[in-house]
Amino acid sequence: KQKTAYEIGVRLVGSEMCIRDRFSIQDRMKSLFQRHSVMEDRLMGGMEKVLAAVESLRLTASPASIESQYELVSVSNPVNAKFPSYLGGGAFGDVYLKRCKLDNRLYACKEVLLRPKDDPAVYTREAEILSSFVHAHIARYYLSFVSMESNKFVLVMEYCSNRSLAEQIENVVQAPEESIRKWMKQSLDALSYMHGMSVYHRDIKPENILLDGRYNVKLADMGTARAVGNQSVVGTVIGSITYMSYEKAHQMEYNDRDDVWGLGCVLAELLSNRRLCAGGESGWEVCLSEYESVAVQNIREQIMNACKTRSAQLSDALLVHLLEVDMKQRW
Repeated sequence: KQKTAYEIGVRLVGSEMCIRDRFSIQDRMKSLFQRHSVMEDRLMGGMEKVLAAVESLRLTASPASIESQYELVSVSNPVNAKFPSYLGGGAFGDVYLKRCKLDNRLYACKEVLLRPKDDPAVYTREAEILSSFVHAHIARYYLSFVSMESNKFVLVMEYCSNRSLAEQIENVVQAPEESIRKWMKQSLDALSYMHGMSVYHRDIKPENILLDGRYNVKLADMGTARAVGNQSVVGTVIGSITYMSYEKAHQMEYNDRDDVWGLGCVLAELLSNRRLCAGGESGWEVCLSEYESVAVQNIREQIMNACKTRSAQLSDALLVHLLEVDMKQRW
């Protein structure tokens, strides 16, 4: 419990100091402790001095002073030779490798361009969701701030040196079955934790499942994540079409089983060593969610048979359940 409280406190410092949202640091600390079932008088009592120090730091620190502590670092195998610090990105921002001068550690910094007409909550929502997570297989969030120089909202995250499962599928001849089992278990653990916190990821795909220095899974990119609270289903169509569940792609209400479908697509790619919808001989020239229910079942069987040649056990015991068209039967 003390370790959990410490982890929460560390993330809270960054969130409160840099976002300066409507909650006081004491209220946020109590709220997060309650969510993690670590609310104890002795624990809160031991945090009083820390709270006082953090509150003082929060009031005096400026985004500019924080930003100056991070400098770009070249990646060993850059994605883009013209931008050697670039780690990747998409519709919700670009990620760069940076080193912090204070601790000399490497961090993945996600930068999102601020647009005047947008609600500030659009940018802070991901930080708020991440700051509430304490899990071994979810990429660690440290702090966030507004870059005065580039007019961008910056999230400082854990750096995962072995990139993502996308690189494993595209660049490795064939991932060992033992590794696939490990990655699936860790991904399911992370999703189970998120769903238990009433948060849906909504964009599960190989690019968002990172691997740290020891090839352990770190679920990342919560730009599309949504905290649903008591709401069991949502209807907003968001995410990558290739990995959308049947119900979401057809604009039906969906729940946390949408994330499970996405993970099933990832498993299919790992087992077959081919990308969904990549086209040509190297990928499946289909997108499961674009078809009607009967067609999905036929295409699904083709993928099952192809994957079964690699691992009948994983295909029959796991994949068949992850890619179940009926979300009530999917797990």
